[in-house]
Amino acid sequence: MDSQLRDELLHDATQAELALEMSQKTPTYSIVLNRIRERFPDSATPRDNIPEEVRTGYLGRPRQFYAEADEETRPLLERLLFVETAMLKARAELRPDGSNGDLVAKSLIALVPERQELAESLREQELAYHEGRVARMSRVEVVEFQKRLDALELPERGRRAVENWIEAQYVGRQRSPELDIDRAEKTLDLLGDKEAVLALVTRAMKVDPRIDGSQLLLERMGYGWLDGKAVPLDQMPRTRLTLSYWRFNRGDWSRA
Repeated sequence: MDSQLRDELLHDATQAELALEMSQKTPTYSIVLNRIRERFPDSATPRDNIPEEVRTGYLGRPRQFYAEADEETRPLLERLLFVETAMLKARAELRPDGSNGDLVAKSLIALVPERQELAESLREQELAYHEGRVARMSRVEVVEFQKRLDALELPERGRRAVENWIEAQYVGRQRSPELDIDRAEKTLDLLGDKEAVLALVTRAMKVDPRIDGSQLLLERMGYGWLDGKAVPLDQMPRTRLTLSYWRFNRGDWSRA
């Protein structure tokens, strides 16, 4: 049999198998993808130089376009068939909530490295999933999520995730000095936002100057408490500096 005719028949058979797979309630595409690779070995080779008119022409009428294509064009069409099937497989594997987007993206890129934009879209769906559940995360989980966003060079989104997590811890709870100090500790540890922490501690100490944890928070930021307000430690009278200040900042208990 003529090789071109044989390829045309194999291509038609593959298109029929693909259409059948697409009609299934839960398509997987793995078998079709393997058959494409077996029938057209070069289809697994990435190609970055497929003209747009070839791509749109083939996707619009694949059987007719393939039948009319010359020997130089057919390998491009076989790659397009492989790529489109791999993309269908990725979409089928993606969970409705997008929570496995990164895993699916890695599998896709291993098959189709030239379609980075779809892989990024899959990863973005997983990030959006995690952002939507930030309020239900544990502290460890939100810290790990922030690290992941930082590694992806998305520090603002990481910071926003932590801010949203902190905010969620106090929804429905009546404001109190104790909650202000608790929130201040989280804010300092996770965000390092000294301005916000200072405001929280000041509000708490104006109600209760001796509230637990307040002095240590101030000292961690280089402040003390004097005459109802936060004051830089270097402006504090020596007699008003706490024992913890001398121990941790000066290493000299004798001056307390």
